[in-house]
Parts: sequence; structure tokens; C-alpha cells
Amino acid sequence: MDSAFILYRAGNSQAEIHTLQADFIFFREGEGAVIVGGKIVNGKPTGAGEIRGEAIEGGTTYPVKAGDTLYVPKGAPHQFRLEPGQHFTATIVKITPQE
Repeated sequence: MDSAFILYRAGNSQAEIHTLQADFIFFREGEGAVIVGGKIVNGKPTGAGEIRGEAIEGGTTYPVKAGDTLYVPKGAPHQFRLEPGQHFTATIVKITPQE
């Protein structure tokens, strides 16, 4: 089911994979980074269509700030990374891509 929510983050997230949905992320305030791609470390299913793990090996780090957008395809490992003192607010729109 498609949905949207506002996320406030002031620290690193776990690495995650969404096997059924993609994310459109609209950064509204603050700054940080998102790692996309690579391989999830110690990934385990945590719910329907969700895998979470400790970190990502490889992948590309994208610095992000207010006004940036990022598309994370379904099945792509991704993780939010923030340096001490950083934070951001983002709108995340989850969509189910057409096959």
C-alpha cells in the first residue's frame, strides 16, 4: 500500500531493504547522508517485505540537505548516516512500482 510520512532523524539508521516498495525522499530541513546500494550486513527479515541489518558494505554515499530529493528503488539497500550534531527532516513517499 502506498503511503507517506514525515521523518525526523538525529542519528544513524539501521541498513534496510524494502522488497515490495520504493522510496521517494524529499529532504525538508537539515543535512546528512544516505548510502544506497552495496550489500546489507547481517540482514534479517523484520516484517512483510522488510529486511534490516547493521550496516552496508559498498554502496554510494549521497550527501543530502534541505531541498534535495532521492529515489531509492525497491530492493536497494539504503541507510541514513549523520555526523554528530547533524539532523534532518524528510517526507518519505512509499510507492509500489508497476512491474
